[in-house]
Amino acid sequence: MPAQAEIKVFRPNSSIVYFSQYYYWDGTNTRAAWMPTGYGIEMEVNIQADSASYQSGVRPFCNGGYKEQPFAKNYGWTWAALVNTGSGMTGVSSAVGAYADYNDLSDPCGKNSMAIGFKSPAQLPSYSNGANEVLVTVQAPRGVENSGKIGGLVQSVNSSQCSVAPWMALTDCMGVSAGNVGNRVTLNEDRNWRAPDKCWQSFNYGDSTPTTIPC
Repeated sequence: MPAQAEIKVFRPNSSIVYFSQYYYWDGTNTRAAWMPTGYGIEMEVNIQADSASYQSGVRPFCNGGYKEQPFAKNYGWTWAALVNTGSGMTGVSSAVGAYADYNDLSDPCGKNSMAIGFKSPAQLPSYSNGANEVLVTVQAPRGVENSGKIGGLVQSVNSSQCSVAPWMALTDCMGVSAGNVGNRVTLNEDRNWRAPDKCWQSFNYGDSTPTTIPC
């Protein structure tokens, strides 16, 4: 689990919603390199539609326009995955297997998951003490609704299907095989926080109450 997280969700203009997720593993109690073999991670902000028409059912068996209804669309993104080892943020290597998680089959009809995944987080470079710093960003097209309830977490996902079927896109093969090694919450959805704009920090592996920060 990352020890610290800083999440930002805001509109830089009238047509885009920006999602920024920063994570820090301290190198002493937690390291990305300690992720068990066969598991990746997905770092996500989950957003909920308010409309009553999307409060039941699972995808793809939903009312029309379900991908567009929440305040940001779950497609058409510009995204980035960056790592810092002391010289500033640079793109992660191909060995990490970064991907935009567009696959939303079986998600609730009213939920858009804005998620970036790493197939092999243990391949992330680190500081000399084993610490890791990661930043993932998404710029998504604005959805129908103006705002909505949010939550956030880092979840472990089984990567074994990607080894069995290496021709599959990572968004499709990650998590197909059952099993996980836990998750790390950055914001419980039952706090009923809304975005945009909403920015917060989460310390102590998610065990401490998140605190808001300026966006």
